Amino acid sequence: MSKSFLKDIVLNNLSQGLQFGSRWIFNLALIALLDIESYALFSFIYSLSNILLSVLPFGSSTYLIANGKADKLGTKELIHSIVITTAIMFLLLISYFVLTPFFNVLNGWDYAIYGIILSYFLSLNLLSFSYFKGLGQFTQELKAYSIFAAGILMFTGYFYFMSKDLADIRIIFLVLIGLNATIIAYTYLFSELRERMSISIELRQISIKQILHGLNKRKYFGFQDIVTAIYTQAGLLILFYIIDEKTYGYYRALFVIVAPLFMITVAISQVILNRLANSNKANILNLFRNIQRYTILLGIAICIMLLLMKRVVLSFINLDITYVSNLSFIIIVAITLMRFIFSNYEMLLVVYDMQKQRFVIMAIAAFIGISAIFVLLPRFGLVGAVTTNAISYFIVLLGLVMISEQKIRSLKK
Repeated sequence: MSKSFLKDIVLNNLSQGLQFGSRWIFNLALIALLDIESYALFSFIYSLSNILLSVLPFGSSTYLIANGKADKLGTKELIHSIVITTAIMFLLLISYFVLTPFFNVLNGWDYAIYGIILSYFLSLNLLSFSYFKGLGQFTQELKAYSIFAAGILMFTGYFYFMSKDLADIRIIFLVLIGLNATIIAYTYLFSELRERMSISIELRQISIKQILHGLNKRKYFGFQDIVTAIYTQAGLLILFYIIDEKTYGYYRALFVIVAPLFMITVAISQVILNRLANSNKANILNLFRNIQRYTILLGIAICIMLLLMKRVVLSFINLDITYVSNLSFIIIVAITLMRFIFSNYEMLLVVYDMQKQRFVIMAIAAFIGISAIFVLLPRFGLVGAVTTNAISYFIVLLGLVMISEQKIRSLKK
């Protein structure tokens, strides 16, 4: 691998690490200080915001990385992505307030508005940093999330050392919303975006027809992100209403522990997408094979480390070491390894413009995963909950590898 490629991976992992690492520490503080039922409610609303983070941009993140251009056309695509995201957000807010009289009796419904608003600011940040990644500029996100990390760590310190009785989830979400809004302002004011974007002029030039055209260009990216969110996150919303809050809290706590490891695969795949998209066709396969080899070796090393730290992890979340907790943890380790194996294959399909096949795989995984929830729960409790994730991930792994390798064999002929 070239030095510039390794540099991009390191920079992207650092920025992802600052963003998700600080959130991870914040979640660990919440696990330690909130009762497990309150943490379950927080996790439920945060899962909602993560699902909407895949819905609101409608595939614009991957689209911007794969089609990055340092010209007016590239900036216009970013603006179109922001308009599309804002339009979907507007429709979502209307739907929420219309449905509130009918669903406000549901546990967590009153808090859902915080998750919706947070998802919008998360989406705007995702779009701007995806735009820069499409240009190969991975330092912009690193600078912005250095500020984010400092802010959230200060709040975590205050929460942990000065105000341990703070248990109002609304305040927690307001702080997260404020921090993400600050990052948006910083990125616009102190980056090239301020020079490249003339928002007031461009917005007047955007018509409904252009928005629909933009949606059409992003359709497979958008549907792909939505079904990915369904198989990775939608089950979390359903589980909240199927299993008891205590089991749900432990289930979410276990995945929070390994969440930073999942982000490593995201950071690597984003760099790979940029590199593969800008490589000539003759070099794509060799570059992919080389990177995939190192990614899998890294995944194996991380999974071994996780297994060695099992007792520490289970003890931290106050989960007794039993057959159920041991088996659940092993299943989560297996899920982690699957992520390291298939994440790069996903980007390879994007480069070969096989979005339809990628979408079908994720849709099948989402359908089977959600169906498994009703089969395995609530009878199998914690083990059943993590197994539903494992089933979805295995289907994605199998589908992506089979279709990608079939494409590779056809190119060699």
